[in-house]
Amino acid sequence: MTVKTDEKIFEQAISNLINNAVLYCKEGTEISITCEDKKIVITNITAGKIDDVKSLKNPFTKGDSARKNNGTGLGLAIADNNLAILGYKLHITTADDKFIATVKM
Repeated sequence: MTVKTDEKIFEQAISNLINNAVLYCKEGTEISITCEDKKIVITNITAGKIDDVKSLKNPFTKGDSARKNNGTGLGLAIADNNLAILGYKLHITTADDKFIATVKM
């Protein structure tokens, strides 16, 4: 798949999504990253319960109230904003303890 885009803005968005997956995955689990059909899907098993998936793209929002010191709550908001600038969509879903970030280009 080849996509013409602003490299810096796209790189920051994807980097934030991958860093988020690494920071908040359950220890010993794998992170899956797939690219096909103008979609990038990043999936991981979360270490904790996500309280409100719908608000995760809002600035200063963290996945669960117990996460006091890990991160600022800005990573997904920045990724969403950067992808929107490029005309892409970030969809975030959860299924049980699985976190799925899908970038549609």
